[in-house]
Amino acid sequence: MIEQILKDIFIIKVPLPGNPLKNINSYYIKGKYKNLLIDTGFNTQVCYDALKQGLDKLKVDMKNTDIFLTHLHADHVGLAGLIASNNTRIYISETDKKILVQLFEDEYWNTMNKRFLTLGFSKKELEENKSKNPISTYLPPKQTEYTIIKDDFEIDLGNYKFKSIETPGHTPGHMCLFDEEHKILFSGDHIIFDITPNITSWIGIDNSLGLFIENLKKIKKLDIETTLSAHRKPIGNCHHRIDELIQHHMERLNEVYQIVKNSQGITTYEVASKMTWSIRAKNWSEFPITQKWFAVGEASSHLEYILCEGTVKRELIDGKYLYYIN
Repeated sequence: MIEQILKDIFIIKVPLPGNPLKNINSYYIKGKYKNLLIDTGFNTQVCYDALKQGLDKLKVDMKNTDIFLTHLHADHVGLAGLIASNNTRIYISETDKKILVQLFEDEYWNTMNKRFLTLGFSKKELEENKSKNPISTYLPPKQTEYTIIKDDFEIDLGNYKFKSIETPGHTPGHMCLFDEEHKILFSGDHIIFDITPNITSWIGIDNSLGLFIENLKKIKKLDIETTLSAHRKPIGNCHHRIDELIQHHMERLNEVYQIVKNSQGITTYEVASKMTWSIRAKNWSEFPITQKWFAVGEASSHLEYILCEGTVKRELIDGKYLYYIN
């Protein structure tokens, strides 16, 4: 599905079959100097056909088109190397590129699995997750080349002039694009209007949820009229949604605190099993393994937040972190 959103800005809705996200909103901007494609979809035939069909209908010349990747997740980066031409620059943040490269290495997954064992997962569950998780199964070709960018990097298309804004939280190197003159923000997964972005804990980051909230507040200070999100409903009120997202996480933090209070010595996995989730599953045991993985990651980020606040403490006992009220 293709729709013109603003002058020279089009949305291509790329389906994500079997995934609760349903689709990714890939954006194409027709520039005076060069064109820009924002995010691409999974490295699957279904996604490739949908994106290619949309680009063909728009008569896009990839030889004169660069690609901006908001972050490292496979639903955003998967097709970048396949849809690009030899002249295409594929922009991504330095932080997320480092992690993206590591996703191809067994060492990274071994380290990740060791960490998730401390959160309460079993080895059997983690083996199943590795074979089904879209983060590892729908990656772009390993040989894909990227152009590393940092905060305030400028992409001048002639009719639009964008600057990158580092917004870590959803991933350690997530970036948005902002056109100050036209007051347009491409928010990636930093701001989504009808679902909440997954905020998980990351190796080497003490408080990813705190970072996410801090960067929501940073974006709220900008003069934005149009926000274009990467999933589901593409357009909404950015500032109102930021307030909703922060309120949502404050309520989740209280929920997590109460769970620990009522179940002293609880693992992250057990906390996640007691949290409220919007998912088509009767109970925790029926959660698909990848959704369990994301849920435990999100529970971990909330536990880390209140751990940094000092309202809970944790102890490593028999290889698992157990949480208690401080």
